[in-house]
Amino acid sequence: MKLPVLIRLLGLLVVFGLASGSTSQTFHFTGKITQMHEADILTVRDEKNIEFLIRLKWIDCPDSGQAFYQDAQQMVKSYCMNKELIIKCDSNDMYGRTFAEVFLPDGRSMNKELVKFGYAWHYKRYSDDAEYADLESKARLQGRGLWQYSDPVPPWIYRRDDTVKVANYQGTFVTAPGKAGEKKERIIIGTGRKSGPVLAESSKKTEVVVCKEGGDNLYHRTHYCSELSNCSGTDGYARTSLYSAIKLYNRHECPKCH
Repeated sequence: MKLPVLIRLLGLLVVFGLASGSTSQTFHFTGKITQMHEADILTVRDEKNIEFLIRLKWIDCPDSGQAFYQDAQQMVKSYCMNKELIIKCDSNDMYGRTFAEVFLPDGRSMNKELVKFGYAWHYKRYSDDAEYADLESKARLQGRGLWQYSDPVPPWIYRRDDTVKVANYQGTFVTAPGKAGEKKERIIIGTGRKSGPVLAESSKKTEVVVCKEGGDNLYHRTHYCSELSNCSGTDGYARTSLYSAIKLYNRHECPKCH
């Protein structure tokens, strides 16, 4: 085959790969986490000092602002940080992320552990793996992690729908003191469903805006919200804590500014 023809064919393959959003890249390596962007998005440096942006495949952890977002991150930190991990990669995408399953030194899959304890969904749009489906089913039945709530909002819906409500919550992943100052990580698993979210202590420090006039029964993230248009000037609204807005004034989250 002539060289110009070969170059054109290779170019078409590259374009096709970028257009499809994913290209095959099957390999594995050993490395350590240098940065955690999300519970399921990590930067890992291999033994040759090369860094890879890793996206844990077949799962989707809660996004920032969702219940158990921080718990999922804490679990990954506890299990993975400063440890030699085996990263088994099979594809990458146009954003430069390499999809992989991350294995701990004892052989467990971090991807599966997150699903098992209710800190991630099995991403069925991209995976029909029976083991992942079974782990999620068992986590649902046992009320683990995010499945303490009867109908948690999946992150792929949360990302595209700004009107979904985000629950404040009581986390389940805690650090327990050990002997002689040692810290041990443990999972506390609730088996019963909660009828509603528990307000976190941080809600007392989170400032929101409430309308003092016009019969508004909402609380708002900012006074620029269009729903506050009936409030007359700065005297029409007041700033208060999220805790007070819900507990004392019985206000509900404004779907437009949250």
